[in-house]
Amino acid sequence: MATRLTAARPYTASTARRFGVAAALVLVAAIAAFAYWQANPVKAARAAYAACAGHAAAELHAPDPRVRQQATDTLVECASRS
Repeated sequence: MATRLTAARPYTASTARRFGVAAALVLVAAIAAFAYWQANPVKAARAAYAACAGHAAAELHAPDPRVRQQATDTLVECASRS
């Protein structure tokens, strides 16, 4: 049974609990989004590909077909690892 003091309160314990849970979920989502933004997996993948590919991209225009094929294989291997 509600007393006059608790009946006049706009927030009850269950409302406060729901607000706390919602605030905690928003905080967790914000922290996860910030961590993902800081990690920047796309930039890391590009850097790893560039480091792996090295000068293979320049060898795609070599006159020797074996060198071109080897460069293509290297680039495909680097792309599969990234």
